[in-house]
Amino acid sequence: MFQMDLTERAALHLARLKKLGYDVLASDDFAEIETLVQQTGKPFRSPMFDTRRNDFTEGRAFWLFLKKRSVQSARRLPCERSAGAF
Repeated sequence: MFQMDLTERAALHLARLKKLGYDVLASDDFAEIETLVQQTGKPFRSPMFDTRRNDFTEGRAFWLFLKKRSVQSARRLPCERSAGAF
């Protein structure tokens, strides 16, 4: 029951974020995570967010990224919904 409630709530939040122009990316590939973190443009990273220094290890953790879609790329997204799509 808890898992279904969690899934339903996550779907509501993801749909709202999409409407606001955001995409959520989940990744457990630490090489990809490192690349995505570097793309943020921050000149430094706190130790808690450094994949080389924290206790979260590949295979035991994942990262969530919230990315704002550009106006141009948002226009290219299909506007129609299929059954069951968020």
